[in-house]
Amino acid sequence: MNKELQPQESDPLSFDSSPSHWVYRVRMKADAMLRKVFQEGGYVDMTPEQWNVMARLREQEGMNQCQLAEKMLKDRHNITRILHRLEDKGLIEKRRSAGDKRSFRIYLTETGRTLERKLTSLVLEHRRFRYKGMSDRDLEVLRELLQKLFKNIEDYLAQVPERGEE
Repeated sequence: MNKELQPQESDPLSFDSSPSHWVYRVRMKADAMLRKVFQEGGYVDMTPEQWNVMARLREQEGMNQCQLAEKMLKDRHNITRILHRLEDKGLIEKRRSAGDKRSFRIYLTETGRTLERKLTSLVLEHRRFRYKGMSDRDLEVLRELLQKLFKNIEDYLAQVPERGEE
């Protein structure tokens, strides 16, 4: 390859020097790793997205679909698709909201709770391997830096109107 076309490490526009690019790469590899862990554990039909929704519901059951989508950073179409799959598997159930009969609250079923606990133990093994060689302090610093990055992006998005909102 021509040397002039190769990105230089000091090039601020190169993908390899962009933290956002590395966050994306880590996320893609982590999802691939998690899919493999689920498959090896015999849970071939479980995706990282589905497990993330189940784990979020374990933390806070009874959210409506909009609240869950916001927490998961998913659009309405994607969260609907994930919820339908989980509901078809008998892992979640939707219950009508007492205050608004048009709205539903989402809960894990007993089967869903049992599966979520089993998957959580696999995920914890996966995390130990993923963070091998990193101290608790390393992880704390990483989390803090990622939270700052997230907040900066969130602040920017809050001040720039989306198309059609002007």
